Amino acid sequence: MKLTVKLSIFLLGVVILVGGALMYVRAENPITPETPETPQATSAPMTSATPMKTVKSEDDTIVFAFEFNADTEGWTADSDLDPLRVIDGVLRSKSTGDTPYLVSAPVDFAGRDVTTIKIRMWASERTQAQLFWRTSDSEFSDAQSYQFDINSRGGWQVYNLDLTSTPGWSDAVINGLRLKPLTSDDGIDFGIDYIHGIDGSAVVIPACGCKTNF
Repeated sequence: MKLTVKLSIFLLGVVILVGGALMYVRAENPITPETPETPQATSAPMTSATPMKTVKSEDDTIVFAFEFNADTEGWTADSDLDPLRVIDGVLRSKSTGDTPYLVSAPVDFAGRDVTTIKIRMWASERTQAQLFWRTSDSEFSDAQSYQFDINSRGGWQVYNLDLTSTPGWSDAVINGLRLKPLTSDDGIDFGIDYIHGIDGSAVVIPACGCKTNF
């Protein structure tokens, strides 16, 4: 059957009309490409209560070192502290009363050989701390102590306690340390990364400002 000219024109118009309608529908409803599912993180987020631990410098001449890599290394909660625990190489505790102290394992060194006690620690509040020492002839006392400020809330700080001019240190043989890590405020968290006894006289600092002889 032959198509008349009018019928051909009519069919062509229908085709054009249907095609235009399909293009309009697709423009109004675009197909969204599928995206792969985002994998869920498997590690717990770090909280502000657990400061990040960084690698310390090895430039110092260390006479003795408490590192707390695996355990408390003989330090004990002597008064008004939660039991000491080590988490990721940090000695942790919290004050529970008016006189928070922790005491070291026995030590044995001459004060003249240790010019500086270097402590890297943090506390949840700005506060004060105090280091005590005892000898074979004397017990812990304020007369044999060094007080310093904890001046960062929740952040790591390194405290260099220069003991060279402290009475009763250089001429003594030290056999025990006690640390009051904060004031008597109850409920303050703290963490200690390390406690080092440093012989500063063995590190030469020339005019250039760089360290040698280590």
